[in-house]
Amino acid sequence: MTQREELRKKLIGPFAQAAAFDGWTKSMMLSEAQSLGVSAAAVRVAFPGGGAEAFMFWHEHDDAELLREAPNLLADEASTTKRVTLLTQRRLEMLANHGEAHRRGAALLSVPTHLPNMAKLFANMSDNIWHAAGDQSTDMSYYSKRALLGYILKTTSMRIATDGSADWHAFMQRRFGEVMHLGKWASKLPSFGAPLDAFFKKMAARR
Repeated sequence: MTQREELRKKLIGPFAQAAAFDGWTKSMMLSEAQSLGVSAAAVRVAFPGGGAEAFMFWHEHDDAELLREAPNLLADEASTTKRVTLLTQRRLEMLANHGEAHRRGAALLSVPTHLPNMAKLFANMSDNIWHAAGDQSTDMSYYSKRALLGYILKTTSMRIATDGSADWHAFMQRRFGEVMHLGKWASKLPSFGAPLDAFFKKMAARR
């Protein structure tokens, strides 16, 4: 691990805690870094992209934590569908534990210049969950699976960010129900499957 990586990991926890109150701003980052004895110059090296980069790294950090938890979380579950559901729920629980920090970061990435980063965030989150669940697909379904799970992750995270209510679990389950219904419907339409997968592949390539 490089010194920069070590510094990023050292800073990201305090940044996420403070972002819930102050947002992912330059002033927040410098203030928190100073309290840890880290210089402003070092912060700029760690996160040259400012708050947006720090927010993205926070999610990357939590994605990595989910991958570490996955073996224990999935030890007694053989069904891929249930494995994906368990991992998705756990990842969203991690997000909900810092819902205000996520809300403020999502608002930061909602500006046009950062929209590709928002898409990348959920694409990576979805990809990590499928890999942790044991998905080894290499055909077109690789893209459609990740796009549909990305839809669940994004819409549920928006639910958490907008009202912070505990009913996001039920909201997530309803989104899974929608996706399962779509999958069954599409499977009955062979001519529909290829264009759909081609669309998802094109969108995934843009990330």
